[in-house]
Amino acid sequence: MSVATVYNNLKLLADLGLIEEMNVGDVATHFDFALQPHYHVICRNCGKIVDFSYDKLTDVEQVAAAKTGFLVDGHHLEVYGLCPECQVKLGKVPADR
Repeated sequence: MSVATVYNNLKLLADLGLIEEMNVGDVATHFDFALQPHYHVICRNCGKIVDFSYDKLTDVEQVAAAKTGFLVDGHHLEVYGLCPECQVKLGKVPADR
């Protein structure tokens, strides 16, 4: 199977809403399951991506629409930092944390 076939199928799955295409600021294209609303924390050192949920943002689209008059149809949140492994490698925290 060619790489083009894989990416064409990933693009089709994204178009169908079964997976989500993520652009996280690097040259690679990332894909994620779109099972439920969630966000991503991304390591600035190694690029590791970890999913997390935060229920307090469930109404962010309605709030944005009410405050701006936009017809809001979605939102995206990425949080950046250093993963625990990179913190240890870079000497940002003690290894026995």
